[in-house]
Amino acid sequence: MNRGGQTEDATRDGGIDLSVVICTYNRAESLNRALASIHAARIPEGCSWEVLVIDNRSTDHTPRVAGAWSDRLPLRYLYESEPGLSAARNRALVETRGRLLAFTDDDVEVDGAWLAALLAARRCWPTASYLAGQILPAYDYPRPSWLTEQCERMLAGVVVRFSLPRKSGPLTPGEPRPMGANLAFDARRLRDVGGFRTDLGRNGTSLIGGEEVAVLAELERQGSHGVYVPEAIVNHYTPADRLRRAFLVRYFTAVGRAAVRLGEIAPVGRLGPPRWMVRKLVSTGLAYVPSCVAGRPENWIERMRSFGFYLGATWELLRHDPRARIEPPAAA
Repeated sequence: MNRGGQTEDATRDGGIDLSVVICTYNRAESLNRALASIHAARIPEGCSWEVLVIDNRSTDHTPRVAGAWSDRLPLRYLYESEPGLSAARNRALVETRGRLLAFTDDDVEVDGAWLAALLAARRCWPTASYLAGQILPAYDYPRPSWLTEQCERMLAGVVVRFSLPRKSGPLTPGEPRPMGANLAFDARRLRDVGGFRTDLGRNGTSLIGGEEVAVLAELERQGSHGVYVPEAIVNHYTPADRLRRAFLVRYFTAVGRAAVRLGEIAPVGRLGPPRWMVRKLVSTGLAYVPSCVAGRPENWIERMRSFGFYLGATWELLRHDPRARIEPPAAA
């Protein structure tokens, strides 16, 4: 097992085998758990690697946590002053030395075979533009009784899961999109598409995502392909406050806003939202409000998802009209 970083042969061409990247913001304790799991992971002998912690303006003790692991991991700590997850990821793309760039989150624990599985898949599919590992939900508190498996699936993105019922191999267009908590890119390919869009990705209190969707779509447009690697597993923790209704409405509102920015819904004329969307917003809102009082969790979640999506898409489309630039409220 090798934890000392790079070897002479591996770095002769100016690069190393693997860079693990964690972009973080004010999650010092969960970052510590993530780094501990990476330290415990198996590293193939002779592998040259590094860990990059990109601190995106944290005000907690994140620097101390990163510093505490610097003598046990080949870790580099970098401070990124431009706010936003995409800005932090793009900073990693500039700074990294790895030919394979493995992104994960600051609220995960990686499986012991995670790094070895990614490197083995890289050897099997050397022309793949990205590798998508398996993401399983985890909780460090008693799971709410209403959060059934069906509800968990309906809250995709809030409860992070990416798990396909098959063996490793190339991903196909009809399969679900991989998620950023366990994505490893060919660094050169990621640079070729310009990295991550900064109008997408979480930024401060904004929950707008979609930056990974945009990158994967561009790679596919250029004829690149990805590979599913189920042996590369991370366990993603869901904080309890993410399961509160106020957060869920904000999240699905952000999904609607991201859909507009990704070009999935286009503005119509000077007003922005098409008439059918206004009708959808009204009808889903009228259906959602009564379900807040009574009803099965599956029902109010489905209605919340629809209402939040159309609410967010409508707000984002209105922003195309300079006379109507408004922002959604902080909570529903």
